[in-house]
Amino acid sequence: KGFQKSSKKIASFGQKNLDIRVSLKAQSNAEKCKDTLNEALAATTTFLRTNSYSPCCDLCGQNVETGAFRMGGEYYHLCPDCETK
Repeated sequence: KGFQKSSKKIASFGQKNLDIRVSLKAQSNAEKCKDTLNEALAATTTFLRTNSYSPCCDLCGQNVETGAFRMGGEYYHLCPDCETK
């Protein structure tokens, strides 16, 4: 709840295992949408860093920098080793 209140642009926030989802409030035009996205990304990044979150692979759990991939309609963050599997 505290994080959600950190930005008026954030509609909801949830975490399930390693997956964090942030939903944004709808905006009426492209410029407002861009501003909302930038504000929400900044708030999310600050929250994650402040609370010691770090990137890890969705498949193996290795604590390394990851790349985003879409498979079967879902997004995954994979380490270099799992990217090639």
